Amino acid sequence: MYWDLNVPSTGSTSKSFFLTEMARLGYGGMALNVESDGKKAPPTIEQLALWKVEEGRKPKNQLHALRIDAENVSSKAAVRQLKRFTLQCNDMNVAQSLNSNKVIQAYDIVAVEPQTQRVFQYMCEQGNIDMITIDMASRMPIQLRKPLIDAAIARNIYFEIKYTAALGDSSSRRYFFSNASNLIRVANGRHIVFSSGAIRDMLLRSPYDVINIGILLNLTYSKAMDAISSSCTAIVAHGETRKANGIEIVMKATSINDEDQDMS
Repeated sequence: MYWDLNVPSTGSTSKSFFLTEMARLGYGGMALNVESDGKKAPPTIEQLALWKVEEGRKPKNQLHALRIDAENVSSKAAVRQLKRFTLQCNDMNVAQSLNSNKVIQAYDIVAVEPQTQRVFQYMCEQGNIDMITIDMASRMPIQLRKPLIDAAIARNIYFEIKYTAALGDSSSRRYFFSNASNLIRVANGRHIVFSSGAIRDMLLRSPYDVINIGILLNLTYSKAMDAISSSCTAIVAHGETRKANGIEIVMKATSINDEDQDMS
């Protein structure tokens, strides 16, 4: 199944039409993304409503160049929707509070866009997150040091590349190919995911087109395909484990508090 793990929840396009286009292009899953700079309380996961396809606008799946078997394509196939939170962070205090923030940790996917080297290092080594995203359309505020990248990969954290930067002006494209190629080189092609970050359906590209972008960035065909399929599935699984561990920790803490009260 092909994923787009970065669909801004405040996109200006028709949500129904966007979902229809996602299914037509061949995507089976997506993540609605809430972004925050940490200056105000994030919305709870219940406050983020899933998108719906209006009646009469049922998606027709496209049998694109990836040769999806027609027998496995349903005319009523729905795009699976997850809920993602992305923290744009330049404050170490905010970064450190992320691990214990129950509202944020309840999201299906938790990502951070580090804007300082200290925050980047902390997230690679200690952050309780699923993914690190970096703005590829401008000069990077951080240095992609291999020991930090390796530390994040060892903790099963993935790195996101938003391909819409490649669709912008010449400056954005230049930064995109330079930054993305550098990340892929340092990470040796490991733990890379592609997403759109598209606020309009016209910015979406088919999985086949995204794979071609990956090949242009010196990924092999199989790794480029993984970046929109199996790697995304691994992020979803990592998020489920993170949430389950958080619930377990809370239950243990509650049990300890109850025992302390009984002893007193």
